[in-house]
Amino acid sequence: MKLTAKGIQNYLAVAVTAIVLTVLPYGNLLTAEAVVHDSSAIYADDVFVRFENGEEQSFRDKEEARRFLEAYLLQYRMNDICTDRYPVVRYSDHVVLRFPDDRRYDRNCQIEAIWDRFGSLEGDSASERIADMCCKLNERMIYDTDFADAAMLQSLEAGRGVCWHYVKIAAVLLRENEVPTAIVHGLLDGDSHVWLRCRLEDGTVVDVDPEVGILNDAQMKHLTVTPYITPCR
Repeated sequence: MKLTAKGIQNYLAVAVTAIVLTVLPYGNLLTAEAVVHDSSAIYADDVFVRFENGEEQSFRDKEEARRFLEAYLLQYRMNDICTDRYPVVRYSDHVVLRFPDDRRYDRNCQIEAIWDRFGSLEGDSASERIADMCCKLNERMIYDTDFADAAMLQSLEAGRGVCWHYVKIAAVLLRENEVPTAIVHGLLDGDSHVWLRCRLEDGTVVDVDPEVGILNDAQMKHLTVTPYITPCR
């Protein structure tokens, strides 16, 4: 499952311009490894809720703002992935990130649509629920690059999408079924890609591609984690 060149070019351009508000709890947690090892971080979404509701977020510098934005876009936002500008205002000693009005969407509606289409996961263990998630997605979704830039509801209604649709759907299903899950960005044989990183009951962390399942060592050789999908300017 690969993102198209158009999708990559549309990834968020952070226009540098922002104030001092509060210290964000996500400051140093914004790697997939950190999030997946701290289940509380996965569900500590209040800062993202406030951001989507229009509350400005303040940071020491644009690198810290980018880490926050990366976590928001990958781990929380449902409607799309990194498409369009999120304005940042630069001051002498800090920057402020603002949520643009034209990026608003109904998150609850999209989560309900996921549940309506896929239902709850079956299985007594995390690995069984991961397998059931993969089965449901592959039965009810078709990978289609024509939908690379489609909003989530459009993808769900058509039953078609690309890797970012798959992983965001999968993350909702797994997190709600008590499987700690983070979304990871990287490269699949050189092309931009997103997949999942999940923690099993014994603490083992596994990489998961919804089209494939839990990835083995041979499959992981084709993947490279990259730090950011958001250019910082």
